[in-house]
Amino acid sequence: MEIVINGPENEYVETFSFESLDNFHKTFKKISSIKGPLEAKFFVINDSLSSHQLSKFKNFFEKINIHILCIYSNNRETILAGKSLKIDSKFFKEKDIKNKLLLFNPK
Repeated sequence: MEIVINGPENEYVETFSFESLDNFHKTFKKISSIKGPLEAKFFVINDSLSSHQLSKFKNFFEKINIHILCIYSNNRETILAGKSLKIDSKFFKEKDIKNKLLLFNPK
């Protein structure tokens, strides 16, 4: 899973990659030090996020003034979990998600 953080007018700020949600807490301080208003885009490829996990992300990001703009995934459960939390969630094939990630992440 990768999270791309963009600033106003879609300028690139930072990308965070997670092999698992265990290392999310290690990145917490780095993310919270970024000054907002910012937007986050989730790219979830061949992985599943539950509504409980997404809810934790959403609450964390709202506390530090980051809006979750969209979730791109090739996993239907992740898409449904995002939609249940009123997060714009779009289903794409793996190749298409990787191409979108390249568009949003200049590195």
